[in-house]
Amino acid sequence: MKIRKPVDELTIGDLKENPTWEWTIDEEENEEQEDVGKTN
Repeated sequence: MKIRKPVDELTIGDLKENPTWEWTIDEEENEEQEDVGKTN
């Protein structure tokens, strides 16, 4: 299951539930938006 969200929308709950996230730089559709994705 993949979850993506803008880095500025991550919450403490997101980090507690899924402590490991990675940058999705290689999947950028909009270069100005910085998204992160949950890793398994």
